[in-house]
Amino acid sequence: MEKIKDYFEVIGKNYKKEIIKILLIELILLIPGVGLSFLYKKIIYIIVSLVLLLITPVIMYFLYESSKKAKENRLFNDFINSLIYFRIYLEAGFNIYQAFNEILKYSSNELSEKIKIMLSQIDNDKSVVPYLNFAKNFNREIIDQLMLSIYEMNDSLSDTKHINSFIYLFDKILENSQKEQEERKKQNLLSKANYSLVGGAIFILAIIVGVINLMGSVISGF
Repeated sequence: MEKIKDYFEVIGKNYKKEIIKILLIELILLIPGVGLSFLYKKIIYIIVSLVLLLITPVIMYFLYESSKKAKENRLFNDFINSLIYFRIYLEAGFNIYQAFNEILKYSSNELSEKIKIMLSQIDNDKSVVPYLNFAKNFNREIIDQLMLSIYEMNDSLSDTKHINSFIYLFDKILENSQKEQEERKKQNLLSKANYSLVGGAIFILAIIVGVINLMGSVISGF
């Protein structure tokens, strides 16, 4: 149960509200099936309702995962955009801490909160730990490498080796981000096509059920 609660917390959803929502959806799907089964004396309606009840949590899970992925992508893209300003501030002579402070004004509320947490940790811990903790928000190895590179620049902003390492990783992330955005556009188009197919399949299933019911009524009439 705790794992489920943690999952909803990660995707930014209220656990109780989402569970109630799922139960209401399943209730709405179940009642018509039971009612039609009693009305027409056909078990097919209950079977269809039970099938829908079984696939509802699966559909909801995919919707939650899609929402989670979209949230992660928004945070990642926001960080990438903020890094452009971060780089400008570094080139203007700001140190790492100051540069992160300055980019707060260009970041979303969510990213700003995470940067503030990192800066607060840096106040008490001058090791690499706060930087790696911040990187965990993105779950990407290249961000781990980038934050490690930024940490290494702390005491050596004049060291071209560390600066070049940061620039290389930053450019690589920017390039990968653009490729990912193109890929997501293609995925969205495919998803829309798949949703259309699923919608079509449900529509056809409804027609089949209606035809079966009609045939049963005709046969009963004879």
